[in-house]
Amino acid sequence: MTIGECLMYGLDFEAQSLVPVVADEENVRFLVGTRNIKMDNQISLLTVKSDDGVISAQSYTHPIGEISALAASPKDAHIFATASSDNRIHPAKHSLNIYRFDHDHQSLDELSTCSFETPIQGLEWSAQSDELACFSANTLYTLSAVDRSITKNSTLQQNGRIRSLRFDPHSNGRTIGLCVEKDVLGVETRSKTTTFHLPETHMFRALTLDFNPNLPNCLATGGDDGVIRIWDTRQPKTPIHCVKAHSHWITMLRYHPDHDQLLLSGSSDSCVILTCAQSVSSEVKLTKTEDEDEVTEQLPDGELDRIIEHEDTVCAVQWSTAEPWTYASLSFDGRVVVSRVSRQHKYTLMQL
Repeated sequence: MTIGECLMYGLDFEAQSLVPVVADEENVRFLVGTRNIKMDNQISLLTVKSDDGVISAQSYTHPIGEISALAASPKDAHIFATASSDNRIHPAKHSLNIYRFDHDHQSLDELSTCSFETPIQGLEWSAQSDELACFSANTLYTLSAVDRSITKNSTLQQNGRIRSLRFDPHSNGRTIGLCVEKDVLGVETRSKTTTFHLPETHMFRALTLDFNPNLPNCLATGGDDGVIRIWDTRQPKTPIHCVKAHSHWITMLRYHPDHDQLLLSGSSDSCVILTCAQSVSSEVKLTKTEDEDEVTEQLPDGELDRIIEHEDTVCAVQWSTAEPWTYASLSFDGRVVVSRVSRQHKYTLMQL
């Protein structure tokens, strides 16, 4: 994909947190949080107008330190949560905060905050419940966000450092997938039991995971070996699909919200790759129609597109929820790149 087919926006500071505004179904919007030790950090609300070739931004001062993680409310487009650390004071202040945009005054209204003893490194907001989940080192926390207040529900210790977490969309918000060292496991938050365990998923560390939105018991993982692996959690010993996507660590991967043969991944090799895994998707079809004369075209397994417009580690990749053929990526130097699935791939997927 050439630079002419991408839109770019540069933030003022370093950043590693990017999420779609999931409750806004009409506008292509993303939230980005900066991570600068010395300066006041910012939340930027980016609106993408693809027809005009423009990314517009509204920036808001984040009052509590550098932002390590972001999560948008699944119900209210004006509300979001941040995990942050203020290291300019001693002892450092670590917290999870819920804010509402005050667009009239170009500021953030704090709705609730919850303190932690150590820095929070990952944060997710369940699309199916009022629960949030976050982690710090080897500890998983679950919290409730009801009536604009945060309440800690549970604390679960793991036998290793947590690298990533995701809510299982097929569990009504009750199961959370975790990358812990080389392993990937599912945790049922109410009973605190392990629902699945995938040992030794990657050569050194499992760094990111995402659940297939259409197929239960199916998830994808990425590690510091640069490999994307797809798993059936009922068959934990061997992946059902593998692809060597990147030359360095895979920092984040995400399934397409509808077409689960599409996987988006970002890496410390500064590339964003759109991969097809048609052969293990929910849309596996026969190559011929019922009359066995007309061949149905399908996308081949493997790399479909590669975005090379970043110059630093790609920290986050996300699909738009309002326009699912649009996706965004963020590199640590603060560059946001917005791209689209090509018309050719789109029409093949839609059988047009």
